[in-house]
Amino acid sequence: MRGFSPGCGPGRAGRQTICQGRCSWAKQIIATVWFRQCIFALSGIPREKINNRSVCGKCKKPLKIQDAFNNRPVEVTENTFESQIVNSPVPVLAVFWAPWCTACRAVLPAVDRIASNLTGRIKVAKIHMEQNPALASRFQVMNVPFMIIFDNGAEKDSMAGAVPETDILKKLTPYY
Repeated sequence: MRGFSPGCGPGRAGRQTICQGRCSWAKQIIATVWFRQCIFALSGIPREKINNRSVCGKCKKPLKIQDAFNNRPVEVTENTFESQIVNSPVPVLAVFWAPWCTACRAVLPAVDRIASNLTGRIKVAKIHMEQNPALASRFQVMNVPFMIIFDNGAEKDSMAGAVPETDILKKLTPYY
């Protein structure tokens, strides 16, 4: 088939494809923003058609569009944890960090790139461990950097230490 690369197509939608986004199927998926607002549906809307009147295909409630387009990590505190992570319409990569941590300073530029590259598919949240000790205790964070992947408000996976950007992306792949 013309424009088709092995590994592309419906079975691999939303994942890194062998064609690296050059085939027509991959371009369509990359240009679509996916919302997991309703427990029963995954709403995919082309970027150019998103507006304040966009609704969930199943429950018809308005989509939380502003949450999907943060191309920078959001700062999360104990007060904003529920609204920013638990109620997020897209999966969240939460990064616990501290300013004195050299490994954190090595990982944070990669986390910023991930936030920029996966805008609309993954939300990236930074949690200052020392300023939010209750969150660190709740998730048993003993060292930094520590990353947790949340999907539909539930903790799905975690990574500890200075993890390379490629490994972070591999862990995130099933969620976008």
